[in-house]
Amino acid sequence: MKSPQMSEVEINDMFTCPPDKQGDQ
Repeated sequence: MKSPQMSEVEINDMFTCPPDKQGDQ
């Protein structure tokens, strides 16, 4: 699932999906 273009932070953010980063929610 780790893409070379996506860093671990981006992957982690995608899995965590905190409302603070979502903005919409």
